[in-house]
Amino acid sequence: MLYRLTWTATLILGSTIGFVIWIMLTTPNAADIKGCLQTSLYQVWLCEGNENPNYRRLAEISPYLKNLVLISEDASFYGHNGFDWAELKNSFERNLAAGRAARGGSTITQQLAKNVFLNSDKTLLRKAREALLTVQIETILTKDKIFEKYLNVIEFAPNIYGAEAAAHFYFRKSAQSLNLLEAAYLTHLIPNPKIYYRTFLKSELTPFSKSRITDLCYRLMKTKRISEDQYQAAKASLNFFPWYSLPAELLARLGSASTQTDIHDAIDESTLAPSGTNDRPPENSAADPALGSEIDQAVDPGVEPTIDATQLDQPTDGDAQTAPEPTPSPSPSSPFEP
Repeated sequence: MLYRLTWTATLILGSTIGFVIWIMLTTPNAADIKGCLQTSLYQVWLCEGNENPNYRRLAEISPYLKNLVLISEDASFYGHNGFDWAELKNSFERNLAAGRAARGGSTITQQLAKNVFLNSDKTLLRKAREALLTVQIETILTKDKIFEKYLNVIEFAPNIYGAEAAAHFYFRKSAQSLNLLEAAYLTHLIPNPKIYYRTFLKSELTPFSKSRITDLCYRLMKTKRISEDQYQAAKASLNFFPWYSLPAELLARLGSASTQTDIHDAIDESTLAPSGTNDRPPENSAADPALGSEIDQAVDPGVEPTIDATQLDQPTDGDAQTAPEPTPSPSPSSPFEP
């Protein structure tokens, strides 16, 4: 009997060790992220130069967008080593109670690992490889470089990847010139851009989008990255979407100076949401069933426009072609402070 138990334990241990070794041998080389490579998930060239003229360094991206993405996607990014264990625990408990994926828990580094090297398969094998790559990326790149690459690879609409491409597609300006509202709109797209971008096709925000954008701006105000006047101006401007002809008074208030904390501080996300809840929408889900239903009535869900990212300065079917050119906000004097 003892022999059989010993043999079984040895077999299980050996199989586990073999599986771990196999995972390590078949996982892509994380060191490749330091060079110029084409991502696995979206086939985006993740480097500066001719391969991707839309690639932008972190200092060339609006501080509003950087702060909003951090607060929305990974508030503890600068305080963890690739895994937000508190967020994973909260996500697990919330999803277990809801009986569905009601809350996401992946960090920015985990999302980058998946986008660059893996796919969207919801399997334990993919998650194991993602975890291994996350550990490796955190040792290979600085936090700023991880964040920079993330902002250059995430999807904002069908065939629109990275902050610069998104800024031109939606607002006909550079990523560095995005104002508070524009940055909040782009940030709210991230959990499911293929659904949420359809508000742009309609030139009208849904109640869900208005609520989400307002909440994001509120979080910036609570962390003193924007002033209360900027927050109030953002709320007053929602009905002018897509903000090509925003009244000068509101535009000036949105771009006014603010007192900000260091972007490298980890944020206590539990104190931020005005409703007392703090759900991070699960990736690739509608988050609010009413949103998908409402928009799908106006836009054929089976038709997705093909957008050539090399022609972003030209109007597409998604642009409000009769709208006047947007008035760019002043470029920020610092990479982290508007």
